[in-house]
Amino acid sequence: MMNASPRPAWHLSVLPLAFLAFGAGPAHAQEKSVRPGINKTYENPDVNESVRRFESENREVFSKRKEIVAACKLKPGMSVADIGAGTGLFTHLFAAEVGPSGRVYAVDIARKFIEHVETTSKEAGLKNVTGIVCTPTSTELPPDSVDLVFICDAYHHFEYPRKTMASAGRALRAGGQLILVDYRRIEGKTPDWLLKHLRAGQEVFTKEIEAAGFKVVDRADFLKENYFVRFEKAGSPPRVLVAYYSLTGNTEQMARGVAEGISRVPGVTAVVKPVSEVSKQDLEAADGIVLGSPTYYANIPGKMKVIIDDWSWKMKVDFTDKVGGAFSTGGGQVGGKEHVVTSLLLFMLSNRMIVAGPFYRNEKTGSVWGEPGSAAMTGPLDPGVSQQELDGARRLGERIAGLVKRLAAR
Repeated sequence: MMNASPRPAWHLSVLPLAFLAFGAGPAHAQEKSVRPGINKTYENPDVNESVRRFESENREVFSKRKEIVAACKLKPGMSVADIGAGTGLFTHLFAAEVGPSGRVYAVDIARKFIEHVETTSKEAGLKNVTGIVCTPTSTELPPDSVDLVFICDAYHHFEYPRKTMASAGRALRAGGQLILVDYRRIEGKTPDWLLKHLRAGQEVFTKEIEAAGFKVVDRADFLKENYFVRFEKAGSPPRVLVAYYSLTGNTEQMARGVAEGISRVPGVTAVVKPVSEVSKQDLEAADGIVLGSPTYYANIPGKMKVIIDDWSWKMKVDFTDKVGGAFSTGGGQVGGKEHVVTSLLLFMLSNRMIVAGPFYRNEKTGSVWGEPGSAAMTGPLDPGVSQQELDGARRLGERIAGLVKRLAAR
C-alpha cells in the first residue's frame, strides 16, 4: 500500500488493520458492499512489511498505544475482541492487561495476520490469545463471549458494516462495550489521499454503530489524527450519574453514600464524578442524575451554577424524562440547605426531568413520607457527615435507582 510519492510522515500509519465487513440487522438490510475491493490488499499481505508500517512511531495509534490501552479501562479476567487485529499490536497489550484469567480474541480477515499473532503470542508467553479468521460479513466470535469489542483503524474497512456489527453485538455480553478508534475525516484538514480512502467520518460511523444497537457513553480527546469513542450495547443496565461539587470532602462523602444506595437496586449502575469532570456524554448516557452541592449563603456555589447552566445552554443536553434527585451539605441548622436542594430540583424541572426524593417509614406507626432530598449539617458545631445523614443519602440513591429501573423496564 506504499506509494512512491512523498506524503506527510503520519500517512505511513494509514494501513487499516486488515478487515472484514461489519453490519447489523437482517441480512437483506445490506446486500451490497459499501466499499468493494478495499480489503484486496490483505488477501495475501506481506506480514513483515505490515509490521513495519503498523508498528511505527509515525503511526499515531502506535505512539499513543499506552494511552489507548489505559483508556480502554481493562480489568483482569475480562474477555476482549480485537477486531481488525492486524499484526497484533493491541492484542498483545490487551493480553497482558487482562491476565491469565482473561481472554483476547484476535480477529482479522487475513489468515497470515492471525497466524503471525498466534505465533508471536506464544513466543511472548501469552497463553490467553485466540486467533479467529473472520469473513466479510461476520466476526465469527461466539455468542456472549466478550466484555469489550475494540476496533482500531479498521471500521472504515468494513464492507458490510451492518452485518458485521450485528455479529459483534451478538458476541458482546450484557453491559458490554465497544471502542472505536479511527481516522478523523475533515475537509480542508485531512490529506486528500486519506479523504478518498475513508468513505466517511466520525459522525457517519457513529450513527451506523448506534443504528446497530449501541449508544455513545464516552469520548476521549488525547488523539489528534484519530478519534476515540466508547459505546455501550443497547439494553445495557440503566445508569445514574451522581455529580457533586466539593471542597472539604463532605459533599463528596454524601455522593458516595448516594452511590451506595444506588447499588442496593440490582441492575442499576452508579457513576460518581465531580461536576467539573462531567461530560456531555456522561449526561446523555445517564438515565438518572443526582446533584450534590455545598451551601454558600443559602445558594449553590457560583462555579457549580455556571457548570450546570452550561449543560443546558452550551452543551444543549436533552434532559427530558431523566430521573433527578438532589442533596446538600452546609453548616448550621438554618443554613439554607433546603434552598439549595430546591434550586437543584428547579433546575431539573426546568429541563423537563422527573424528580424525586428519599422515602422514610416509621415501622412503629406504619406511616410513610417523602422528603425533597437529603442533607448533612457539616458546620463547626457538627463537623463531618454522620451515619444518619449518610443513611439519608443512601435512601435518596435507592429511590432514584428504583425509579430509573422501573422506567427502563417499560
